[in-house]
Amino acid sequence: MSSAAPLAAPPAPRFAQVALPLPLRTLFSYHIPDELLGLCRPGGLVLVPFGKGTRQGIVWELSDEAAWSGGEIKPLADLLGEEPVLDEAQRHLVDWMARYYLHPIGLTAWTALPPWVEGERKLRAVWLGSARPAEKSQALERIPANLRELAAAVAQRSHGLLDSTLAGKFGRPGLERRLRQLAAGGWLALEEQWSVPEGGRRRERPLVEELPLTPPPRLNDEQQICVETIRHALERRRFAPFLLHGVTGSGKTEVYFQAVETCLAQGRQALLLLPEIALTPQLAGRFRARFREGLALFHSGQSESRRREEWLRVKRGEAPVVAGARSALFAPLERLGLVVVDEEHESSYKQEEGLPYHGRDMALVRARRAGAVVVLSSATPSLESLANAASGKYALLRLTRRATGAPMPRVELSDLTQATREKRLIPGHLLGPDLTSAMEETLAAGRQVLLFLNRRGYAPALLCPRCGFSFQCPHCSVALTYHATPHPSLRCHYCDFRQPARDVCPRCGQQSLSRFGPGDQRLEKEVRERFPEARCARLDRDSVASGGAGAMEDILEQFAEGTFEILLGTQMVAKGHHFPGVALVGVVLADLGLNQPDFRAAERTFQLTAQVAGRAGREDVSPGRVVVQCHDPSHYALRAALSQDVERFRQLEEPLRREAGFPPFGRLALIRFSCEDRAAGELFKSRTRGWMPQVPGVTWLGPVESPLFKLRNWFRWQILVKEAAGGRRLHGALEGFLALATAESGPVRLEINVDPQSFQ
Repeated sequence: MSSAAPLAAPPAPRFAQVALPLPLRTLFSYHIPDELLGLCRPGGLVLVPFGKGTRQGIVWELSDEAAWSGGEIKPLADLLGEEPVLDEAQRHLVDWMARYYLHPIGLTAWTALPPWVEGERKLRAVWLGSARPAEKSQALERIPANLRELAAAVAQRSHGLLDSTLAGKFGRPGLERRLRQLAAGGWLALEEQWSVPEGGRRRERPLVEELPLTPPPRLNDEQQICVETIRHALERRRFAPFLLHGVTGSGKTEVYFQAVETCLAQGRQALLLLPEIALTPQLAGRFRARFREGLALFHSGQSESRRREEWLRVKRGEAPVVAGARSALFAPLERLGLVVVDEEHESSYKQEEGLPYHGRDMALVRARRAGAVVVLSSATPSLESLANAASGKYALLRLTRRATGAPMPRVELSDLTQATREKRLIPGHLLGPDLTSAMEETLAAGRQVLLFLNRRGYAPALLCPRCGFSFQCPHCSVALTYHATPHPSLRCHYCDFRQPARDVCPRCGQQSLSRFGPGDQRLEKEVRERFPEARCARLDRDSVASGGAGAMEDILEQFAEGTFEILLGTQMVAKGHHFPGVALVGVVLADLGLNQPDFRAAERTFQLTAQVAGRAGREDVSPGRVVVQCHDPSHYALRAALSQDVERFRQLEEPLRREAGFPPFGRLALIRFSCEDRAAGELFKSRTRGWMPQVPGVTWLGPVESPLFKLRNWFRWQILVKEAAGGRRLHGALEGFLALATAESGPVRLEINVDPQSFQ
């Protein structure tokens, strides 16, 4: 009996759908040349003709037929590298994000690319034949005529790098393809090198400080239940989301550690997302002490070369644990088993410009695809996550007491309005009598003080007391903030415009202008004047920028070691840190954010106040103390923060949200359009009402001027789109609006933000 003939391999697809980094919500069809058939793979980086030039793109799909029939389909110009730059899981995530956030797929894909793709790519071609002239000439004669001249050029180059001269002589499109043909024939070796522009030299710190290897601490009963529950979910190897609600200092991090250990023992990988760069070094140091070289770190404070090396370590399988800010979501983790989102309530997980994705929500999407376990963790969970836990979408885990056994701090409200009325507080001073007295007692006992004021600079405005003039940013519709250090200046915190501060009104000539409102530089000055013997440090974006690379880590380390008695600053000091010596926390103006044009203002005030209060007394047998200064001590957000009572706050806040149809009782999208020509923007605004489809359950509010109307010389308007909870028509309504508005946008820049966190 004769054996059956082997089946012939199916023919390779002839067309590629390519994602290009353009503001267009479509893929582009290209023909695959014969010499690239079988080499072109989804996720690969390619060079394609576009317009009068060429562009880099990413192969998204391969097909036997073109997806576009509008005219000539051009061939791919070249294949840039043999390995895909985005794997299947990454492409699935990008595709989901592009559809959900209504964002161009090419621009979405470029957000997920490895950190060096935008750098300079060089090829190194090494001649493998003899260097002797006669033997080299004989070898060249055996090479196909169409490749002979290029091979000769390579054979003559001692260093092997193919610079712009060679590319100019032979033409960049198709050059790499011909080099690959030579490499396939055995005449040369071809390697690729990437150089990432650094933007200048800077001091590079170690990724994290090396800590001694420490054994796992003994878990309390609540921690043990959480660890066992997560461990059982990991053993099932299916998607399972958990909300870990634990009070500050309850040992949530140790729960993560043991979950990661279980995940690694299964041969899988773990991802830890952090909301702030300030949290990364300290927590990563604890991870490194536990997992040693198995940790890779991603955050925007790293140089591009450092990020590149970390990415390659993950790709090579050398680092099964990845920790970092929201961009770590795109790490090349092929065996993802566990995702932890630390401080899941933080609004910094939401990127507001460019691709407006939410790192927490997309972590759930990626984990579902991978069949991974997700742990969303917070001492003050978002109302959206609490609602998901109440509905059964998330399993709820609780830690109700501190892991060290230390009691929760005593929190007290200090009424600044009453203190001023009773003349116990001088108008303009930031430290009230209760907080000042508490600081004196704490410092006398040799303990540390943490002060929180969520506003940079010395004063939000420089005002003329005679005519009311204030200095405005010429590029944004905001007052310039007065900064006293390192030298008196006026700055815009949006576009970074700066000018020297003058103490004379340009309108009426009045001298001695008023520094109106509070800022943390002003607080620092007052603290130093009242407590001249105490060593004090300030941590905010300005002190970090002026201190150079590593300034933030230095300040945090020195305070943790007791070098300073007082640390003050913005929300960079408020959450996630563990300072053993802090006995007193002062929230200088707790109601500063309550009057913002944002329905989440009360929630953020509660969360910030509760989070910073949790820094007090974390390793002390006696309770720490927290003094919360405010002008309205009756506000429910501040009253709930007294006991860090999340449930009480939820019960008071949810009826207001439900009545207004705001999340978690509805869905939102923000349409923003902007233009450098105000008249053109006003004309576009007048036409937008005709483009709003009338969809049942969907409400259109606007258009109106954005609260921050002018930003970096662009005038801005916005439309808020609402849909009742459970509806599924929001995206269809947005698609209908976009179809009409995009065609008529002209000089107007149009942006869609689904699930917005900011309304400025």
